[in-house]
Amino acid sequence: MTPVNHTNDRAALLVVDDDEMTRDVLTRRLQRIGHAVVSARDGAQALELIGQQSFDAVLLDIKMPGLTGFDVLKKIRQTRSVTDLPVLMVTSSDDSDSVVEALELGANDYIMKPLDFPVALARIRTQLLLRRVIVALEEANRKLERLSFLDGLTNIANRRRFDEYLALEWRRAQREQTPVSLIMVDVDFFKLFNDHYGHEAGDEVLKRVAAALDATAGRPADLVARYGGEEFVVVLPGTDVEGAALLAERLRASVAALEIAHAQSRAAPHVTISVGVATLVPGREGAPEGLVTTADQALYEAKRAGRNRVGIFGQAAPATS
Repeated sequence: MTPVNHTNDRAALLVVDDDEMTRDVLTRRLQRIGHAVVSARDGAQALELIGQQSFDAVLLDIKMPGLTGFDVLKKIRQTRSVTDLPVLMVTSSDDSDSVVEALELGANDYIMKPLDFPVALARIRTQLLLRRVIVALEEANRKLERLSFLDGLTNIANRRRFDEYLALEWRRAQREQTPVSLIMVDVDFFKLFNDHYGHEAGDEVLKRVAAALDATAGRPADLVARYGGEEFVVVLPGTDVEGAALLAERLRASVAALEIAHAQSRAAPHVTISVGVATLVPGREGAPEGLVTTADQALYEAKRAGRNRVGIFGQAAPATS
């Protein structure tokens, strides 16, 4: 939706009327109360202006030579909804059939000629208010949707977002027969860290690990998410096992480079992670849960081999240098 161009009650309005006197009177009176008003003498000019500028509402005369108000309204509604760009039709008081037709074509309201300006202004204000309320609600909904996909502690994607994204990329890979890689990460000896340093320090570790993973992943298509507890996942669409393994090692190194002291760790004197890598080209009957299972198995092998290393499904986990 196009942002509203107003400060307080100021709005950007387009007045379209082939009658110069009506057009000028309406323009001046609306400008006098603080609106930014542009006028058009016919339908063609109106459509050109709408394509070039952003308006909060259009006041559109029905009866005009060339393109009628109906024609212009139809063109507007092909690309702009009734909430995106309100249109108020201007018509004579004895033309109720035209009013009905205009409303059926997507007009928001109408104004009668001869103009009763207080009534006309009230109708305009109502449409502007409705649009502002709708814009505010849509923005609030977008914020809520973004928040619903974020983990409250680490501010990266949450489990719900991971599940949806993996399913989406799995279906795409099935269609295109391309690989999908999954990296699973576990913070080594995290329970011992919590027991020794406290849960507040543990939360800080999870935040810093998440930030390091997110910064290292790099590509916009790669999703880093908190899987649960001290586990994280990275979805890598269109990535083969070699590419996933290289990234997994960079992720491991990025966390080690934080050098967060961990006196209770049996892997290193600082916080480390174990990493599991799996890659599949989805078959027609396959499901993304299979990729999660294989990545989890690779993670288990990395932990069994001593932690602070990368395990690749089907390969032994090498020791870190």
